[in-house]
Parts: sequence; structure tokens; C-alpha cells
Amino acid sequence: MFRCVFGFGTRVRAGWFVAENQKRPSWCIGLVGFSCPEWSKSLFTVDAGIRGRSRGDTHRLSKYAAHFNAVEINTTFYGIPSIDTVRAWADATPADFRFCVKMPRDVTHGPTPQGVLAAADGPPPGHLLREETLVTARRFLQVLQPLGGKLGAVLVQFPPKFMAQRRDELAAFLDRVGRGAPLAVELRHDSWWTPETGAILHDRGVCWAATDESPRHEAERAPDASGVDRRAPRHITPTADFLYIRWLGKHDQLDDRSKEHFDPTSRLRWWAERLRTILDRNPQVRVVYGFFDNDFAGYAPATARRFMDILGLPSPKLDTRAADEPTLFG
Repeated sequence: MFRCVFGFGTRVRAGWFVAENQKRPSWCIGLVGFSCPEWSKSLFTVDAGIRGRSRGDTHRLSKYAAHFNAVEINTTFYGIPSIDTVRAWADATPADFRFCVKMPRDVTHGPTPQGVLAAADGPPPGHLLREETLVTARRFLQVLQPLGGKLGAVLVQFPPKFMAQRRDELAAFLDRVGRGAPLAVELRHDSWWTPETGAILHDRGVCWAATDESPRHEAERAPDASGVDRRAPRHITPTADFLYIRWLGKHDQLDDRSKEHFDPTSRLRWWAERLRTILDRNPQVRVVYGFFDNDFAGYAPATARRFMDILGLPSPKLDTRAADEPTLFG
């Protein structure tokens, strides 16, 4: 059975929770990105005197870090950042902050021209083992070095039609690049859901990332006893000493990102109970990374805080009521 672990710890500062001892995993929770415009009222405000995009991003990140102790960086999917940008990320956050960053799409999806969406079919056979692919992956990991201990994990997200027939290619790729950083692999095609996949990842200490991509009509409720469909949360297999969970919802299902469109409490409570049950079975997991996107319920900061409240974790108060009041569910 696929398993997952969540832990509880003591509060060190607003939004950051660490294990009380080495036997209990720490919890790193945050959002997909840190500078969504709709979050400006609740997470950050940009001083009129701040000039330049990079300084504005640094300001937003530092304000974000007062609310959450981790972030998933999605911009790296579109290209490798400069080492100065990575240094700025590190300098803008406290020592206990963690970054999870997405592997560039040129590695996971194949070469993609600027302005073109990454292909769902994925890279051609053998692409992962081509020298230029390996060089890109290694260069990306090298650029992340200024993060030091703030690097939580590198998310290697493969396209929906990347199939398990390429299992050997994936294993060889992980052998070539997997020693440079903690990796979490997201596999979306149904063919991957076999014990063989779990063994490949477990043998290499690579995390099998889990995603809840439920459309709204499912995210409004807990899954019933009959099971879940393809997009709903699957069973979870711990294959490394950390877990990686993404609450994404169906892509672009909610246009207005300034509020939660429905109350996701029942779904989040289901998650909490599921994870509490699995916690005791996997004492080897030392940390869990969990990230919320706006598409899950409409306004990720409020949903993430709602989940933290359900788990009994102290959470900072958002600066606006607009995103949190149940009367605004639409």
C-alpha cells in the first residue's frame, strides 16, 4: 500500500514548525510561487520606493516568508535562473526557510522554444540520457548551490504521456544526476503505478511526489469509500526520507483567484486523517513538503492556512478577511 507521513512540531517563528526531536518529521508548508498579484493584500505589499523587478521579487519573498516556511518555485521550469537570483532568494529568507524548485522543462519535456507550451507527449525516447540533457540538469543543480541547506527538493515533473515503458531510461537518468540534490519525481501516466516504479525510486532515495488534481466538484468533498478517480489523490508510497505533496486542483478551473470559491474543509480533513493514520507507519520520513495552488479552491494562502489549522499547527493571521470568510464562497 502507498503511504505518506505528516508530523507535528513546535513553533519557532510565524509559519515555521520543526520536529521536537529527531524521531518526528518536520513540516514545511507553503504555496506554488510567492508573488501572485492576488496575494498582495494578505501576504505582502510593495513599497512605492522599490524599483526594479528583482528588488520587488525579493521584497515579496521576504514578506511571504513571514507566513510560510517553504515555497515551490515554478519559474525554473521555464529556464535556469542566474546564480545572482538564487543568491537573492537565499538572502531574502531566514535560515529555516526551504525552497523546492522545479527541474527545467528542457530536461523533462524536451527542448521547448520560448513562448511554446511544453508538449504533453514529453521528450523523445532516449532524451533523458543525451549528453546535452544531462549537462542541463547538472548545470541547474549547480546553480542552486547558493541555497545550501535551504534547498528542500528538486521536483522532476514529467508530462502526462511520459509512460512506464521508459522505466529503464528514468532509472539511468536518476543514477546520473540524482546524487547532486534531493529529488522528487512526479509521474502522471497511469502506467507508472506499479511496485516496480516504487522500487526504482526507493533504491535511489528519490521521493515519489503525490498530487491532488481534483476538479471542483470533487475538491468540495472527501472521497467516498468507493475510491477516487484518476485526478483525485492516489495512494502514496514513501520512497525517500521526505514526502512531497501538491494540492493543485484542476488546471485553470477557477478564474477569480482573490477568494476561495467553496469551503474545502471536508477534503482537507480527509487529507489530515489519512496522513495521521499513515504517519505512525513511516517513522523514517524526516520532513514533508506540502504546497497549495490557487486552482485547488481559488485562493491558496487561505486554503493552506485552513489546512494548517485543521492539523493543529499555529498559523499566522492573513492581513485581509476577504479571502477567508465563508460568506464569500461562490
